[in-house]
Amino acid sequence: MNIVYAVEANSIIEEVPEFKALVLSDTNIIDFFESIYIYESESDAVESKNLLLEAELFENQFELILTSHGVPGETFTDFGFITSTRTFLLKEMVCVFSICVGAKEEIEMALFQLEEHLIFKTVNEEADIFFVEKHLKELVKGIANAYDIEVSFFELDKQRK
Repeated sequence: MNIVYAVEANSIIEEVPEFKALVLSDTNIIDFFESIYIYESESDAVESKNLLLEAELFENQFELILTSHGVPGETFTDFGFITSTRTFLLKEMVCVFSICVGAKEEIEMALFQLEEHLIFKTVNEEADIFFVEKHLKELVKGIANAYDIEVSFFELDKQRK
């Protein structure tokens, strides 16, 4: 799981294929989704933003979480997207946690209660990783307390490459 940088162009860019080709060829893009261009480094994103500003096609800039493939929840498309090779979630809108301690049955019951709130679930080499809306962090803590399990929240700013 890493933080990457997104630059969104105005949808008009689709009507100017030569400019879209310029953005794709002249920047170190790692992926794109519709009119969102994704970069590994912030400096590459700034370069793309400047190109789009010059052409008056800049729309927005934001950070994404690049994660391994997993299972999207019902509201996933409100918080992320999947390209042909990668899965991304909007960093500012989600919180990420794993369950680190608890009896199997208690963990299952807690997950059953959390299921309707899960945006996305993936697995890394150590544990299952869960994504929920950022404002639900206290709810996750409350459910963890109720089922006597321990959750660990990821500090997303430490996930930068």
